Amino acid sequence: MQAWQIKDSWGLENLELTEIPERPPGPGEVQVAFQSASLNYRDLLVVKGHYNPKFPRPLIPCSDGFGRIVAVGQGVPQDLLNLSAITLFCPPWQGGSPRAETLRHTLGGPLPGVLQEYRNFRPEELLILPEPSALTPAEWATLPCAGVTAWNCLMEDAKLKAGQTVLLIGTGGVSLFGLQIARMAGAKVFLLSSSNEKRVRALDMGAEAVEDYREVPEWSRWVLEKTGGLGVDVVLETGGAGTLGQSLKSVKVGGHISLLGVLSGSKESINILPLVMKAVTVRGVVVGNKQHSQALHDAYLQNMVRPVVHETYSWNHVPEAFRALSSGHQFGKITIEFPDRDLKTQESGE
Repeated sequence: MQAWQIKDSWGLENLELTEIPERPPGPGEVQVAFQSASLNYRDLLVVKGHYNPKFPRPLIPCSDGFGRIVAVGQGVPQDLLNLSAITLFCPPWQGGSPRAETLRHTLGGPLPGVLQEYRNFRPEELLILPEPSALTPAEWATLPCAGVTAWNCLMEDAKLKAGQTVLLIGTGGVSLFGLQIARMAGAKVFLLSSSNEKRVRALDMGAEAVEDYREVPEWSRWVLEKTGGLGVDVVLETGGAGTLGQSLKSVKVGGHISLLGVLSGSKESINILPLVMKAVTVRGVVVGNKQHSQALHDAYLQNMVRPVVHETYSWNHVPEAFRALSSGHQFGKITIEFPDRDLKTQESGE
């Protein structure tokens, strides 16, 4: 079968389409034939060797995939055949708080990722989809990392409620999921972006107000103006150390900052006085567990909301998809469509 791999050296130029052996599912396993995958910024960092250069190679990148169960191993119920599923970013993390040992087992590094035609899983390592027709394969594939992260930040971590206010920094995958999730919850959203076109699209998606953070570098003043001097209840902090200072000024007394990104850097001199004087909660968030994934899935079905897909690339143009992600011009997720195959199902050898 075909797979995209990083072999001897890190770098997008070293991403190769190769042939690797296809292994039938073992006892307790199912085999998923992937139909779509989506790219995250983490995947780009992994391929470039910037995320963790100690990851084992050769490495098959990417964590987010959608596919169909086409074979089951011994001991696995036959009724799982032909069902659709999406991956979990961290398959062992089934529920509860993260643990260091659990977080060492993530798809697309160090575990082999989804840019391969087939991959075997234990059934519990997948989210089985009873209604796959509700979204397209590409839309389903966008949920496992960015979508679950936004859900964990807003609904699980910050306990967002109707009538509250949320600040989003940029229009990356997590921010756009955050916009959709916050609107589902009945919250008002304020969003920052340097692109006029993206600001307009964010307004169309339901943002209350938008601003250009380059034109207004002290954007906390804009946030305070829009909230009557109170500040927002929740900040989805995807920028990192370079924007955290403004986020602390933008959040209300007793507010919440979910810290998950480092796009503006991880080291900065920050005045922590607002953190203390305003009794702000700042919590680092790392994606989410299977229960979070299930809750996100249910919310999208119940609210009939569709994730935003910017563009879909064919299987043979994966490097171009990564380059498009690297440009930062996209609005929504970049996805990969797998080759058409005759996905015949196979029963176990029992």
